[in-house]
Amino acid sequence: MERLGLDVRYALRRLLKKPVFTLVAAVSLALGIGANTAIFTLVNAVLLRDLPLDRPQELVDVYRSVAGFSHATFSYPDYRDLKADASEVFTDVGASRLALVPIDAEGQIEVVPAELVTGNWFSLLGVPAEYGRMIQPDDDVAKGGHPVVVLGYEFWQRRFGGDPEAVGANLPLYGRDYRVIGVAPKAYSGNLRGLNPSFYAPMMMIGHLQPADQDELEARGNQSIFLKARLASGVSVSQAQGAATRWAAGFRETYPGEWQADNEITLVPTSDVIMNPMLDRFIQAAAILMLTVVALVLLIACANLGSFLLAQAADRRKEIAIRLAMGAQRSQLVRQLLTESLLLSLAGGALGIGLAVLSLRALQAADLPLPLPITLDLAPDARVLLFTLAVSVVAAVMFGLAPALQGSRPDVAPTLKDESTGGGRPRRVNLRSMLVISQVAVSLALLVGAGLFLRSLQARLAVDPGFGYDPAAVLTMQLPPERYSEEQGSAFMQEYVARVAALPGVSAVGLTDDLHLSTLNNSMTGVGIDGVEPPPGQDYHLIDRAIVDPGFFAATGVRIVRGRNFDLSDEAGGPRVAIVSQAMAERFWPGQDPIGRIMRGRDTETTVIGVASDAKVRSLGEDPRPFIYQPYSQSYRSGVTVVARTDGGDERTLLSMSELLRTMDPEAIVFEQKTMARHLETMMVGHRLGAWVISAFGVLALFLATLGLYGVVSYAVATRSREVGIRLSLGAEPAQVIRMLMRGGMRLVGIGLVLGFALALLGSRLASGLLYGVSVTDPVAFAVVPLLLAAVAALAAWIPARRAGRVSPVRALRANG
Repeated sequence: MERLGLDVRYALRRLLKKPVFTLVAAVSLALGIGANTAIFTLVNAVLLRDLPLDRPQELVDVYRSVAGFSHATFSYPDYRDLKADASEVFTDVGASRLALVPIDAEGQIEVVPAELVTGNWFSLLGVPAEYGRMIQPDDDVAKGGHPVVVLGYEFWQRRFGGDPEAVGANLPLYGRDYRVIGVAPKAYSGNLRGLNPSFYAPMMMIGHLQPADQDELEARGNQSIFLKARLASGVSVSQAQGAATRWAAGFRETYPGEWQADNEITLVPTSDVIMNPMLDRFIQAAAILMLTVVALVLLIACANLGSFLLAQAADRRKEIAIRLAMGAQRSQLVRQLLTESLLLSLAGGALGIGLAVLSLRALQAADLPLPLPITLDLAPDARVLLFTLAVSVVAAVMFGLAPALQGSRPDVAPTLKDESTGGGRPRRVNLRSMLVISQVAVSLALLVGAGLFLRSLQARLAVDPGFGYDPAAVLTMQLPPERYSEEQGSAFMQEYVARVAALPGVSAVGLTDDLHLSTLNNSMTGVGIDGVEPPPGQDYHLIDRAIVDPGFFAATGVRIVRGRNFDLSDEAGGPRVAIVSQAMAERFWPGQDPIGRIMRGRDTETTVIGVASDAKVRSLGEDPRPFIYQPYSQSYRSGVTVVARTDGGDERTLLSMSELLRTMDPEAIVFEQKTMARHLETMMVGHRLGAWVISAFGVLALFLATLGLYGVVSYAVATRSREVGIRLSLGAEPAQVIRMLMRGGMRLVGIGLVLGFALALLGSRLASGLLYGVSVTDPVAFAVVPLLLAAVAALAAWIPARRAGRVSPVRALRANG
C-alpha cells in the first residue's frame, strides 16, 4: 500500500509538471467517457433498472395477438372472463389502462398521464405505498362510486411539494373531488416505462375520467386494457401458455364478432418486457447501436491519448534507462506508468460524469414534440457510477498499457550514451502509426454512418404526407370528450366550427376523431367486400378509418378525386355512407368504379360515395394504405380534433380558437393545440434525435482523430528538426520540406481511409433496417465524408509542417546540436 501511495504521489507530480498535456488528455477522455456515461444512463433507465415488484419471476404480461399486432391489449369484459377461468394457472390477474386526464395546474389546464387500475393491481405486483395506502379491491367495486387516487411520486413532489399531509387532501378532476389515499413509491413508475402516471385511480372510475369511454367496462370491442398475472406455485410459463391457447379458442368460439379466427393469447415474462415486445426489439437495437457508437468514440480517444503517451515515452527514455541502471525493476516502471494513465483516466471519468449530467439535463429540458410526456430518472445511480469507473479503468489500460510496456524497455547502454531525443527518419510502421490509422478508420465509419442517417432523415422529411397545404398553415386543436348528449354535442360542435370559420385568416375548418399520423390513436374497422376474401384466419378486412365532417377535406387538403363529399343528406338515421382512399379503391375494385359499392360490417352495410386522395396514415415511410372516412353525422364522437386551415398558421389564431371555445362553454377544456407541422414532427422525433446524436458523436470522433494526427505530425517534426535544418541549409525550398513532413502523416490517413471505407460498408449493411429512402452505399455519404475527413486531416498535418518549414536552419541545427 505504501508503494502504491508513492506511485500515486510521483504520478501526480509528473502530471502537474505538464498542466497543458494533462488538461488536454483529461478533456479528451472526458468527451469519450462522458458520451458512454450519458448513453449508458439512458439505457440503464429504460432497460436495466428493475421495478420494485414482489417476486417478479412469477409475473407474466398477457397479450392478445391480432392481425398486424402480435402483442395487443384486451377489453375489460375479456379481462373479467379470463380472470374467472384462470385460477388453475394464475393466483391472480390484474388490469390497468392508460388515460390522459386534464387537471387544473395553477389556473392552467394541464393534460397529465394517469393509470386506471383494478383493485387488486398493486397487491398483485407487491408495490407498497410510500405514504398512506395503495388502491385496494374495496375501492373498485361500483361504477363511479369510489373517487380516490394514489399520487405518483414525481407528481406528488411537483404538485404537493412532497408533503406527507397530501394524503387525505382532495384532487379536483373533471369537476369532482378525488380523495388522495396514498403516494406511490419513487421507484415505481407505472405499467409503461417513461410514462410516469401523475396518479392512479380505480378502473371503475373510467366513466367519469374518460367520458368518451362510458361503456368500456361492458364493450368487448373496446380493447385498451393491459393485463398482468402471477403464476401459481409450480406452474411454468410454458404450462400457462398451453392454458392460454385453450382460453383463446374459447373466446373465438363464444365471441366470433370480436375474436377473429387467428386471434391468440400470448404470455411473456414481465421481466422480459420493457414497453411492449413488438417495440422492445427496436428499443434494444437502438440501445446497442448507440452503445457501439460511443464505444468507438472512446476507442478513438484512447488511441489518441495512447499516441501522445508513446511520444512521451520516447522523450523519457533517458530517465527510464537511468532508473533501470540503478536497479529498478521493469514491473515497477510499468506500474508507475500505468498509475499515471489511471489518474488521467479517473480525472477524465470525473469530468465525463459532469458532461453526461449536463447533456442529459439539456435533453430533458428540450422541447421535443412527443405524443406523451416522457419522464425518466436520469440521475446517475450506483450502477452508472460503477460503469463509469469500469470504463475509466479499461480506458486507462487501453491507452496506457502499450506505452508503459514499450517505454519501460529501452536499450540502457545506447540510451545513456546518446542524449538526443532521437533523430533520423522514423520507422514507417510502428504502434503510433497503427493508432492513427485506427483513429482515421473508425472516424470515417462513424461519419459515414452519420451521413447515412442524415440522408435518411432528409428523405423522410421530403415525404409528402398527402395534405395539400403547408403544414405550418394548418392548426389543430384536440378537444376531450364532453358530457353532452349526442344531440347537444353535435349542435355545439356545428356551431363552434361555424364560428371558427368566421375568424380572420381562417379559410376552412373540419373535424376528425382520429387525425392522420397520430402515434396514440389508430382506429380500424372490419368490413367485408363482395368477391374479395379476407386474409386467412380473419372474418373481415381490417381497414384504418376516421370519422370526419365535410370540412375536414378542405381543411387538410385531402382531395375528393371521385364521387362526392359528405353533405346534409347523410343523416344519422339514413343509409350509411363512406369515402374510401385511392389505395383502397385500387386494392378492392381494381379497374372498376368504386362508387356505389357496398362494404358489409357485422350488422351494417355502407355505400361508397366518394374516393379521396391517399394520405399517410401511420407513418411517413409507409406505402399507401387503404382508408375509410365515415361521416361525423352518422357516427358522433364527443372527443374530436378541430383542424383549421389559415393564411399563415398564426398562433394567435389558436389562441382565438381557445377563447372562442371558452366563450361558448366556460368549463371547456383543450387537450392540445399545435400546427400540423408540429404534429408531423412528432412522427420524426425519434429519427431526428438519432440522426443528430450519431452526427454529434461523428463530429466528436473527427475532432479527436484530427487532434491525434496533429500530435503525430508535430512529434515527427520535433524528432526530425535537425534533418529539416540540414535540408533548408542546403537550399531545399520550404514547400518541399512541408510536403516531406506531411507525406508520412497523409500516408497513414490514406491507409485509415481504406480500412474505414470497408468498416463503413459493413456497418451500413448492419444498420440498413434503420434507414429509409437511402441506399446502404449512398454515393453522397461515401464520397463526401472521405473527402471531408481527408481535407481536415491534411489541414491537421499541414499546420505543424508549415511551422517547421518556416524555422531558421541555424536555429533548427542548434536545437539538436
